[in-house]
Amino acid sequence: MPPAPLSPSEWKTRRSLIDPKLNALGWKVAKKDAASAAVPPGTATLTEYPTDSGPADYVLCNGGRAVGIVEAKRLAVSPAGVLEQAERYARGMPAGGAFDYGGLRVPFLYATNGEVLHFHDVRDPLNLSRK
Repeated sequence: MPPAPLSPSEWKTRRSLIDPKLNALGWKVAKKDAASAAVPPGTATLTEYPTDSGPADYVLCNGGRAVGIVEAKRLAVSPAGVLEQAERYARGMPAGGAFDYGGLRVPFLYATNGEVLHFHDVRDPLNLSRK
């Protein structure tokens, strides 16, 4: 079943606020190639990446490995309480990858509305999420 279309406000937030910031930091934003399950070599940001828990808004890839998941929300929504959604996607990433931190298959989780960013480094269970 195809993913639900983005609301106009989330799409606008992603295209006008989040994508340019990712690009400015060297993350090339590209739509996930549905024909390939492989993560591309180099540095890339794949949008609508399929996981067992649904499509992740962004998957940050470096050196052919998925290293982070970014959950995007429209500007009017606070990202403070949505890291759990990024965590679900991290658990739904394909098994057998480079990482596994208690079932989380990427080390870094993010949630943003384009203005506020929340981050969680899951490599150590004592790490807390922060703004």
